[in-house]
Amino acid sequence: MNTKRRSMRHWPLGLCAGLIPGAFLALGIMIMAGFACDAQGDPFSVTGQSLTWLAGLLWVAVLNVSLLFRTARGAWVWIGASALVVCAADLLVHHFRNGGAG
Repeated sequence: MNTKRRSMRHWPLGLCAGLIPGAFLALGIMIMAGFACDAQGDPFSVTGQSLTWLAGLLWVAVLNVSLLFRTARGAWVWIGASALVVCAADLLVHHFRNGGAG
């Protein structure tokens, strides 16, 4: 029986794509959520705890999604590009929230 395997052959490289740029993606989404709910930076508040748990759950989700890509290169490209877009959006929101004062 000759069936095509859809799993990634080099899964450790795909998992690294979920670990490295996936961490930046999860943290970037956490920062955007913090901007959206106007978090004050207190890690012991309900908002701070919710954002901390959100980042962990998102990172686990990105790790799982990174193994669904057909190639490790595809995982690196898509997760890395998503992390760059989210982090650039974080910088822009931070810049304009502070009145352009950096």
